[in-house]
Amino acid sequence: MITKHSLLALGFFSNFQYKAPLAVCFTSISYLLTGDFKSLYVIGILVLIDFVTGVMKALKKRNFTSVSFSKTGVKVLLYLLLLITAHQVVQLRFYPEWTDELIEGYIAAVELYSILENAALLGFLPAKSIIGKLNIELEKNGIKNVSRS
Repeated sequence: MITKHSLLALGFFSNFQYKAPLAVCFTSISYLLTGDFKSLYVIGILVLIDFVTGVMKALKKRNFTSVSFSKTGVKVLLYLLLLITAHQVVQLRFYPEWTDELIEGYIAAVELYSILENAALLGFLPAKSIIGKLNIELEKNGIKNVSRS
């Protein structure tokens, strides 16, 4: 039997502004139940280190702007959406179980590269050497212009 309250509930859940927070809540609960927070902690630490080294680089180059500062927030939101989506499609059995691990690994690799890049621009010589070797290997495989600096 369709009642006024069930129609209100349907209207509530059909509105996007409520779906996104609900998806985040349900995915968080899913992560809690599966105990799969280790990779999220690692990614969070990498993002934090990247943020700190990025701020240090910006201060050294004297090009610290609110736009560059806000990019971190956008990046974190995109990472969260990507992780939530990957976790949900794996939970719903749309993709193999390793899909979310692949995406977590990709995000970690991007953050590690960014940290090395920032460290190299700050004058950390081992980071310069590693970035140089990575760029040579990437160019051998047909990937060019990886550096964002």
